[in-house]
Amino acid sequence: MLCNCLPCQRLINTGQRHPNIITISHIHQSELAKCEICSSYFLYENGFWELMSPQKNASSIHSGLSKVAYMQN
Repeated sequence: MLCNCLPCQRLINTGQRHPNIITISHIHQSELAKCEICSSYFLYENGFWELMSPQKNASSIHSGLSKVAYMQN
């Protein structure tokens, strides 16, 4: 499972943010956040929460985080 803690699973399933999600960056109408419990990263954009996952075996051009799940808030 990509999202280790129950509160983050609930965030993906319901869109309900929990208190251990901290904002890392807020640009325009997008927010990058991280869970202090399980270290999952999330992107909130256009009314959706997306779980971000590190890409394995990615080239340097495409390295970083990929969108793997989303939930409309």
